[in-house]
Amino acid sequence: MNVRGDAEGRAMTTRSAGLDAVRAIACAMVVLCHVSVYAGNGELVGLKNGVMLFFALSGYLLYRPFVSGNVDLGRYGVARMFRILPGYIVALVGLTLITGDRSFVDHPAAYLLFLQNYDPALWQGFIGVSWSLTLEVLFYLTLPLIAWAVAARPVRLLALAVASFVGGLLAIIVAVVLDPFPDRRMVTSLYPFMVWAFVPGMLVALWADRPELRSPVVPVAGVVLLVVGTSAPWASIDLPSACGAFLVIGWVVTAAPRMGRLRPFTATGAAISYSVYLWHGDLLATFDPAVALALTVAVASLIYVTIERPGIDLGRALVHRLDRSASAPRTAAVVP
Repeated sequence: MNVRGDAEGRAMTTRSAGLDAVRAIACAMVVLCHVSVYAGNGELVGLKNGVMLFFALSGYLLYRPFVSGNVDLGRYGVARMFRILPGYIVALVGLTLITGDRSFVDHPAAYLLFLQNYDPALWQGFIGVSWSLTLEVLFYLTLPLIAWAVAARPVRLLALAVASFVGGLLAIIVAVVLDPFPDRRMVTSLYPFMVWAFVPGMLVALWADRPELRSPVVPVAGVVLLVVGTSAPWASIDLPSACGAFLVIGWVVTAAPRMGRLRPFTATGAAISYSVYLWHGDLLATFDPAVALALTVAVASLIYVTIERPGIDLGRALVHRLDRSASAPRTAAVVP
């Protein structure tokens, strides 16, 4: 049974200016991190914690419908597939042609099935940022089960986060003792050890009506924690950034800032952020930073207009068609 109806359809077409700003800022943080790695001394490498904002955003946006009502899993799957796959496949093909890297050509199944996190030879290689996309996809696939098990109870959600985080710490110990991976960060980036990173956003979905989150102190505290988190060596133990993401997104959701004259810029930044995220690292490794950044923005904008946006619209059209088919009255067959 699906009790969301027209309300869900309207929710799919509305955007939060504040969350757009968070998405654009998170993308800019990651890009600046990699610019400092390829063109500087790595002085901004701590801004890699922008990825924690991405995880929390996904936790909030995807878990919110499970909190507000029953979710049609067919609609959910179609929407996720058409949002993620078109831009990702274009990045795989395009970056293969531009950089000459043969990783995708030699291991197509690993990349198409989002298994690159599980192969030490591919880890942090071609489209290295896709380690986080792999986690996102696994979160999408397991969220219906997580939502059922948690049953909208914060205590259960926090218990899941603790179990995931502790599991990651134990994995680090195993990696140190047995040394099965060339990069010990790899094992802690496997699912489910990073499930906890999505929990801050999921908690916002549960507590979005709490007036305490509207306090102006909340975003300030969130930014301070994100600054503290820039000193974390890797996302798998970056608790300060996760807490900061909870506070920032919680405030944005409850206070609903309109962004004023910045809204067109934040909306544009959020729209192209997915392809910017996928393309920028390999382009920075291939070209001069100024050229790489200009090419990244140009390519991401073109892909959004020609591939991503049409893909999103097609996914929504298919969802609406499924809805009409499901709601169409069934008539008895006429026997001549």
